[in-house]
Amino acid sequence: MNITFYKYKITNKETLEEKLFFKYGEIKEYCKIPRSTLYKIFNGAKPLNWCDKFDFKQVRIPREMDLI
Repeated sequence: MNITFYKYKITNKETLEEKLFFKYGEIKEYCKIPRSTLYKIFNGAKPLNWCDKFDFKQVRIPREMDLI
């Protein structure tokens, strides 16, 4: 069985730092964005001014078991 999980990749546009997150709680601590706003961004909405300094993406990272 080939199962992948969605992870979140957030890039700080000012420092060009990229971080991967697994849970929303980690994202909230990092950039203080509400869950509803995050989902709107993933659905194609333009980010609000206060969260415009981040670039949000959903990426698929396979589990280690899937690589074997």
